[in-house]
Amino acid sequence: RSTLFPYTTLFRSRDWHTCALNGIPFGTIVYIDGLGYFVNEDICGTPGRLDIFLGDVGDCVQFGIQYHEVFIVY
Repeated sequence: RSTLFPYTTLFRSRDWHTCALNGIPFGTIVYIDGLGYFVNEDICGTPGRLDIFLGDVGDCVQFGIQYHEVFIVY
């Protein structure tokens, strides 16, 4: 379980809510096709990638790497 760094920037990270995407302002809502709506609350370490916060390592391993269309909502 991720307990060392529960905060990203000024926001508290939440499972299936917080995402990290470069090039858009914090607080921007994005829609990930097949997964739902997320809020950009962090900076991603790799250009061209979007990270989703999952608080459990097992969930992260099970989710793995996936490819989805991403839409900027607001």
